[in-house]
Amino acid sequence: MNTRIRTSIKGICSALLVACATFMVVSCSFSFHDTSVTAKLDAVDNFISQGQSSDAIKILKKLQKKPANAFVSIGIYRRYMQLGRSDDAEAVLRKALEKNDTNLDLNAIYTHFLLRLQRYDDALPYAVRLVGTDYASLYSELQLKQALLNSQNTDYFYDATNIPLYKAAYDVTHDTRWLRNAAALSLLKGDSTLAVSFLPKNLPSAWDAYFWALVLYDAGKISESAACLDTLSQYPGMAENRMQDLSIQAGLLRSDIFVTIGDQESAEKERQRIIALGVHDPAIYVNSAYWARKNKNLIKEYELLQHAVTEWPDYVPALSAYSDYAYQTSQPYVDDEYTKMIRASGLQTIDMQNYEAIPRVPFKTVLNMIDDSLSRTQDPVLYLIKMALNYKMQPTTDIKAQLIDIWRLLENNQIGTDMYPDPLMHYAMHLLLVTHSYDDAVPLLKKFFYHKYAFVPDIDYWDQVVVASEKMALWEIEYASWVAAYEKLRSVSLRLFEKAVYESSKWSDEKISTLVSSQTATNLAMVYESLGNEKKSLELYNITSGLTMDLSLKSEILYRIACIDRREHRLEDAKRALQYAVSLDPYNERAQLLLSSMH
Repeated sequence: MNTRIRTSIKGICSALLVACATFMVVSCSFSFHDTSVTAKLDAVDNFISQGQSSDAIKILKKLQKKPANAFVSIGIYRRYMQLGRSDDAEAVLRKALEKNDTNLDLNAIYTHFLLRLQRYDDALPYAVRLVGTDYASLYSELQLKQALLNSQNTDYFYDATNIPLYKAAYDVTHDTRWLRNAAALSLLKGDSTLAVSFLPKNLPSAWDAYFWALVLYDAGKISESAACLDTLSQYPGMAENRMQDLSIQAGLLRSDIFVTIGDQESAEKERQRIIALGVHDPAIYVNSAYWARKNKNLIKEYELLQHAVTEWPDYVPALSAYSDYAYQTSQPYVDDEYTKMIRASGLQTIDMQNYEAIPRVPFKTVLNMIDDSLSRTQDPVLYLIKMALNYKMQPTTDIKAQLIDIWRLLENNQIGTDMYPDPLMHYAMHLLLVTHSYDDAVPLLKKFFYHKYAFVPDIDYWDQVVVASEKMALWEIEYASWVAAYEKLRSVSLRLFEKAVYESSKWSDEKISTLVSSQTATNLAMVYESLGNEKKSLELYNITSGLTMDLSLKSEILYRIACIDRREHRLEDAKRALQYAVSLDPYNERAQLLLSSMH
């Protein structure tokens, strides 16, 4: 979930749940067939209006003793309440409910009566009968009032089971803050589709528009999110300081939208606009720093990152980018023959001058900043950043030494039996697989899953993995699918690969997940191919080939496409694919051999 939406949700829920509205007061119309009873109630009303309470009570007492339907009982109850005789009023309701405990009106009125007296435990059995009816908001009110009474446990308000309560509260009050609560809880449990379903037809405030823009963005509905943001100017009258705050928050989201649709230049313009407004968000500075690097403006990159690490010394992405900047700017200027001659003459080109003007950051400075942050936060990602920087400082570090480092890092940061922080485990699996250390990688991951997801010995291990994949991070699913394939468990690996490739993204308009790695998508295509489903295999190979930036992987994909084309007797297509594969990676020997055999 988007970081800002998580923060927004927390604020909205906290603000809404400090008070509980009274949702409804039940009113009833009367249609008596017993004219005698009607006349007596009219007489009671006359006595009440004239202040003759004792006469009114005498008549009500007589009526109370006679058999009565629900409407008559409610009529007697209401008049007792007018007279301030709540004990008598309650007795009437209890007697009526003993005879007809399924009557919704009686249950609703008695629930409302008990709520006003804060007799929540007494009200519960009657309120439960109202769930799913027009009076469901009374049950919602009871639940929320009980929670407020025990407000030391504020976690209750964030429980997803409250979603129907908040929806019922909105149905009666039409206060959209209740819908925001329902949507917030839906997002917290990872159901963006449910969250969007609470979007009201009318957005009464600018903050409503911004909140729902966040929800829509998180659900992958980019154009709808942008449309919500475009309505912000339609809400006048907000205090200037609040409007500026909203403008900053909306700008942060708008820049994300531009990034999502690939308009990097517009995203940077939006970032610069909100930086000028005094935004207090480290991510915006880091993102702008990356843009500056892309445009070879290293001085601007330095200024942005220096501000970020100074203002937010524990912000990990800033420390990571700062360490990378230190490494990039430490590289010596490479002279060609022409610049060597110029330098020998004591002159400098403009490029030389620009290079000399770039601020340098000593490695030791960055390492000290990382160590300081580690002492405060113990964030495991910082260990990886520090390790990577050390490798850059000592480029001769071999793979064996790196494997020793990662095992030591895992051992020093163990958080339980065979349990390690996710970032360290993720990196360890990556390193072990790229170094072909399969005998270490497979048991490491299997033990990690076993303890992290509380597997039990009497149930098949891989059946438990498939079930646990519903709550696994994408990287876990990707590695689990690889291990299943390595152990030749075709059906399990197929299910896990498909989950990673097709089900792990919130963007519903993509053919495959925008989050999954190209290697995992290629692996799934290989599984399809091994199962004889060449149509699906070829489709996925083609999609992945167009998405990956890894030329070696792209070459391998083209080789596999060529193999399928060759089997299907599409020889010219196979040749073209092989020629392209070899041009991308001249070291792809299988592609070269197959191409030479087809001449």
